[in-house]
Amino acid sequence: MSLNRKITLKIVRGEEIRVMHLMPSTWAELQESLNNMYGSSNFHITYLDEEGDHITIGNDMDLEEAYNFYSGKPSMKLFIKPKNVVEDYEEFKTEQPNEKKSECNQEGQNWGQWAEWGENAWSRCFRGFGRGGRCRGMWDMLRGAGKMKKQMKKMWKEKSKVAKGYKMKVLQKSFPKRWVVSCGSTIIITWSVMNKGQFSWTEGSVIEDLNGTLKLLEPVYISEVNPGEVCNISINVQVPIDQGKHNGLWSLSVNGQCAGILRAKVYASAETNTAKVETLISMGFTREVAMRALEENGGDLDLAVSNILHS
Repeated sequence: MSLNRKITLKIVRGEEIRVMHLMPSTWAELQESLNNMYGSSNFHITYLDEEGDHITIGNDMDLEEAYNFYSGKPSMKLFIKPKNVVEDYEEFKTEQPNEKKSECNQEGQNWGQWAEWGENAWSRCFRGFGRGGRCRGMWDMLRGAGKMKKQMKKMWKEKSKVAKGYKMKVLQKSFPKRWVVSCGSTIIITWSVMNKGQFSWTEGSVIEDLNGTLKLLEPVYISEVNPGEVCNISINVQVPIDQGKHNGLWSLSVNGQCAGILRAKVYASAETNTAKVETLISMGFTREVAMRALEENGGDLDLAVSNILHS
């Protein structure tokens, strides 16, 4: 990872801001620096993109993308939060003592009923956890859930890690920053990318779904792209029927190895008044601009036109 940058790295934890004087070049170095500063590296780390969204940093590739995003800027902020914060404890502390006392008294009055029920229920439960018991399988599944989650997370990280010798640079995107589309619609997303790595992207390399709610409708294969060459990659994507923000993450797989990552974000909106949208389109505005303007102005056509003209 290149460090030929003049960026002041600021670490934000709550209301405290500290400067990290030695800029880490890898994820491991960042973890070590945080451990030296705070005595722990168990933090959830994010940075802000151009739309004010918090983007998670969890590996070398994410850190490199953050550096590239802030390239040319005087400073860069990383926001950290402890992963093991127990929010329920604060809620428990604010409860009124009288309320807790009332609950205890009520439980004491019903103790006889609970004791009578528990004598049989608990014995059945413990017998169920024995070898061959009906509860044993469920207990084994729950006990292994944490390990399974860690294993799945590790597999996803390995799959999304760009292989050594491969690098993709996105030169241009065919979609706006805040792209508003219809719920359930099919859209085409196009990137202009350059092969910045050492190896060619062989013919038959494929774009695959990696993560997110935006899914490919069909596999996308590309022709051979040598180092230094530029090509356009277009994919057909199905937008979910749910309104709101949807993200997509896709990988370029070359001979089974990840050669690059592509990202996109859209905002799905229910097209409640097609006539108004078509009116704005007939005035020369794009469908995305028309839908966004109507959404932001409560469906008022005049306000939507005014908003577009003055934006």
